[in-house]
Amino acid sequence: MVDRLEERQAGADAESRGECGNTVRDKHQNPSGLRATPLRASAMPVRQPMDSEDLHPHAPDDRVRLPIFRQRAAHAGVPSAALAPRRQVRYCRDRVLRRVDASSVGLWLYREVRRTGLLSIPPVRRAYELVYAQYKRHLEDPFYNLTRCHPELFTGGHIIDVGANIGYTAAVFATAIQPGFRVWAFEPSSENVQRLQDSIGRRRLQNVITVRRAAVSDQIGTMDLVLNPDHPGDHRMAPPSVEHRPGEGGVERVSVTTIDEDVRAGGIAPVAFIKIDVQGYELHVCRGMAATLDANPRAAVVVEYAPELLRQYGVQPDALPQFFAQRGYDAYRVTQRGAVEVMRDLPRVLPPPGYIDVLFMRAAQDARS
Repeated sequence: MVDRLEERQAGADAESRGECGNTVRDKHQNPSGLRATPLRASAMPVRQPMDSEDLHPHAPDDRVRLPIFRQRAAHAGVPSAALAPRRQVRYCRDRVLRRVDASSVGLWLYREVRRTGLLSIPPVRRAYELVYAQYKRHLEDPFYNLTRCHPELFTGGHIIDVGANIGYTAAVFATAIQPGFRVWAFEPSSENVQRLQDSIGRRRLQNVITVRRAAVSDQIGTMDLVLNPDHPGDHRMAPPSVEHRPGEGGVERVSVTTIDEDVRAGGIAPVAFIKIDVQGYELHVCRGMAATLDANPRAAVVVEYAPELLRQYGVQPDALPQFFAQRGYDAYRVTQRGAVEVMRDLPRVLPPPGYIDVLFMRAAQDARS
């Protein structure tokens, strides 16, 4: 069974599935169609929060890549054929609902299998990780398609993966990174780190991926990591001002670092791409990498934006996009198919599943190498 799953995954790796969102759509500049528009380094214009129709449009559109992406692609040496406009049926509401349903079923299965103790058996755990990777690739995660639709975002530097979990995204980034650079994977959970290292060993990626067992914040020290026994990707940092009552999953005391400190100590330069998925703790991570962003103006950052999770840490959702806007970054929504859409404002409330992936990138005139 495991061998068949691996063969199927290898076949999927060899074939680019779905059509790339090889372009950027600006719905508000031209509601009836698309056009290329220059990006500005000013703060994002304010508009009314998006509704579900804005977040999940479903009309087919012709795509036109914005100038900043063409410039970055040319700088990275991406062939011009890869930039051809493509026609794509947009991410639709039905697909979102299917994703939510699949996620619920998947978490139920994980919970039941975990309680039987079967995940402690290496072949079963390996099969689970392969199925998990397929679910992430085809139903939830945007990075597999993003690396193929916008390879220029991942060239010319190291990749930092904050919230690496069991290694799915780190493995995806390892296929996109250029020789001579590394993927730096940060994960605080000891159980997830063990699975992450096992996955790297099986894939023979030790020379590409470096694992850091640490949480990431805006200060160095130690903190409590609240463990979710039913979801290995939902462990969360415990707010220091809130008394936590351990549940079935318990609490793990973990080391905490900052991106700036690890970049300085590890000589991680230049940095091309940063991914942050830390269950509402994203702003703390961003505050701890301000110097890294200043030193790497071409670095692209993708953050999971979940308003309700941000509020759990006393952070107003507006604070996250404002952090980037004040530094001259523009915001783009990244869909599961790898499409990139201009966003003029981030909504304060999101429909299920409650989050979107947002790409922050400096305008072309400010992204000086």
